[in-house]
Amino acid sequence: MGLILGRIVEWFEHRINDAPIEIAVSIFVPYTAYLAAEAIRGSGVLAVVAAGLYLGHKSSRFFSPPVRLQANAVWESLVFILNGVVFVVIGLQLPYVLRQTEGIPITDLLLYGGLFSALIILLRLLWTFPSARVSYFIHTHLLCQKEERPGARELLVIGWTGTRGVVALAAAISFPEVVASGSSFSHRNLIVFLTFCVRACPSTTHPRAWFRRRSGPA
Repeated sequence: MGLILGRIVEWFEHRINDAPIEIAVSIFVPYTAYLAAEAIRGSGVLAVVAAGLYLGHKSSRFFSPPVRLQANAVWESLVFILNGVVFVVIGLQLPYVLRQTEGIPITDLLLYGGLFSALIILLRLLWTFPSARVSYFIHTHLLCQKEERPGARELLVIGWTGTRGVVALAAAISFPEVVASGSSFSHRNLIVFLTFCVRACPSTTHPRAWFRRRSGPA
């Protein structure tokens, strides 16, 4: 559903060149994708991600440079606001989640959260190093582009600080409390808690913030 909607929006965007309309369309797309996917009993979160990935890849072909600059400014503000809203919603749910996991001691919950966060960070580090090398090889040898080879220090920072879990939090919150059979969703609250632990981990600082602190003012 996300890809279908993305294709329709791409067709529409190729036929207009008006910044307010194009930005407004880009704002309505995720909500439309979510509601459309939910209407056919699909995953609204995954539909939004699919539409966003598709349109993000195609946007350079239908957004003019002035529109792209305006859209980036608008979306940076919206992302900042929405990130805050997600954390507020999670913060409101967390006491309820902890009450619903009374069968698990708080020490065990913290241990699970720490181990799960460490596992996610380790997996990201294991993925970052080989994927960066493969990307460097493709850009330099196959595409004949002049690219600086990323160093181990930079890759470590990107792998450590890039575990951003807003989409994961949204997916965890969207899990139903009751399944179709009428029984409660097994371990839903534990899933939300573990996702919150990963998102609240200090490693979730955006890499750009680290590089800004290292490089100083422009």
